[in-house]
Order: sequence, then C-alpha cells, then structure tokens
Amino acid sequence: MKKQIKQYYKACEGVKDLFIETYYTYDDGSIQDFYWIGGIIGGVLNVGDEFWNIDDMVTAIEMRATIDDLYDWHWDRLGKEGFPNLENYLKQRYYEGFKKKD
Repeated sequence: MKKQIKQYYKACEGVKDLFIETYYTYDDGSIQDFYWIGGIIGGVLNVGDEFWNIDDMVTAIEMRATIDDLYDWHWDRLGKEGFPNLENYLKQRYYEGFKKKD
C-alpha cells in the first residue's frame, strides 16, 4: 500500500479516536459502541444510532461543538431538504463570523 494511503487511514483512525473520546466517552470511562460501516476506514462511522463522516468529525472537533450541538444537528436535519452542513449550522447557531478556535 502506498505511504500516503497508509497515512490517510492512520489519520482517519486518529480523528475517529479523538471524536469518540471527546463526544462518546461516558463519565465512568466506558464508550459508546462504534464501527466503520463496511469496514471502510474514513467512510461513515456508526456510533449508536448516529452516522458520522470524517468531515463532520473534523468540523465538530475543530469548532469545539458540544454534544448537544451534535445531537441537535444530527436529529433535526433528518428528512429535511436544504438543511445546512455542520459547519454552517454551528455558525448560524452561535453567531455570524464565527472563527475556528485554536
């Protein structure tokens, strides 16, 4: 396998680990069940009853979304047309001109 592809998979696993640690680790240290759909690393991650792509995981982490932000966005958009992506949803939810935090 090419070096760049291995690096991509490793990066996706790192993002997934940070996402799960940040949003789906309980106070007692246990974590919500999760898996990559079809075993495709970097594709769609199933976490309980929710599905996350790598772009949304990165956005959530970078923009420091809360778990409530993620739940609201994930469940409010189901079955709706023209619902904003996670980044725009967070910008609209808090304030225009939102800048990613360091």
